[in-house]
Amino acid sequence: MKKIVSFVFGLSFLLPVVASAASFVVTPSGGSYTVGDSIVLTVSANPAGSTIYTAMLDARFSPGTLEVSSFTLNDSLLPLKQSGYDALDNANGILTKTGGFTGGITTTAPFGVVVLRAKAAGTGTFTVADSSKLLDSNNADQQSGTQTASFTIAAKPVVQTAPAQTTQTPSQSTTKPPAETKQPTTKSTTVANAAETPATSTQVAAAATTGISPTLVWILWLLSVIAAFGAGYYIRSLKSR
Repeated sequence: MKKIVSFVFGLSFLLPVVASAASFVVTPSGGSYTVGDSIVLTVSANPAGSTIYTAMLDARFSPGTLEVSSFTLNDSLLPLKQSGYDALDNANGILTKTGGFTGGITTTAPFGVVVLRAKAAGTGTFTVADSSKLLDSNNADQQSGTQTASFTIAAKPVVQTAPAQTTQTPSQSTTKPPAETKQPTTKSTTVANAAETPATSTQVAAAATTGISPTLVWILWLLSVIAAFGAGYYIRSLKSR
C-alpha cells in the first residue's frame, strides 16, 4: 500500500512537468518536391500552459539538398540580433533566429516563415534542435524535445523537345527554257532583187517581163546610155561649128 501511495505521489510531480513542455511546431512536416522548388515552412511557438516571452529557434537542415532562401520573423515579435541568437549558415546547415513576444503568449502563436530551396535530389531534413529555447518570465527554458520535417526531392525532369519539322517547298528552276528561234523567211532571189532594185529603164522592166536574162538587159541598157551620150556629144559639136 505504501508503494502505491509513493508511486501516485511521485506521479503528481511528473505530470505538471510534462504538461508544461513548450515546443516549436513546424508545418508541413514532410512532402515531395523537385529540384528548384521552394519549400515554405511555418514555424509556431506552443507555450503548452506556460507564458512565453522569448523564443529562440535553433534549427539544423541538410546542406547537401536544402538551403535557406529567406526567413521572416513574425511582426508581433521584437527581433534579437546579437551574436549567438541570429545566424544563417547554408554551408553547414544552421539557422538561428530569436524574437521576443511583447506581453508574452499563453497560446500557440506564429514565430516566423522559413523558405527553403530544394537544390539537389535526395532527402532533405529540417530539424528543430533541442538547443532551441522558449523562455518564461523567469528566463526559465520551457522548450523540450526536437521536431524533424523530412522532404523527398526528385531530380528535375529533362524536357525533350521534338525536332522542328521543316516543310520542303519544291525549288523553282532558275534555268529559262531556250528562246524559240524564228526561222527567217527566205524569199526568192529573183523576187527580192526585183523588190529591192528599182527598174532604171523601161527596157529593164520589159526584159523582166519577157524573161530575158538580167545580164543581157544591163548590157543593152549600158549600150543605150553610151549611144545617147555619143549622140548628144555629136549634136553639140555640130552646133559649135
